[in-house]
Amino acid sequence: MASGTIYTKIREIQRLTAMLDELAQVQSDVESDVAQLHSDLVKLIQNDPKYAFFKNLAQSGLDEFIPLSDESHA
Repeated sequence: MASGTIYTKIREIQRLTAMLDELAQVQSDVESDVAQLHSDLVKLIQNDPKYAFFKNLAQSGLDEFIPLSDESHA
């Protein structure tokens, strides 16, 4: 009976490990998507005259919220 319990625990550990691997991949994908969105937003703010207001805000201190460089995601 004890070997069945050990086998059950091993299977549970394997299942949880697989779930952690999946979560790590999802986290990596999300971080990559966020970095790409940030990069796109920075380019939009820098290059589109419609967004000059936001660029001016960033230069006046909003830069801590929306950095106008990609250094934080390099």
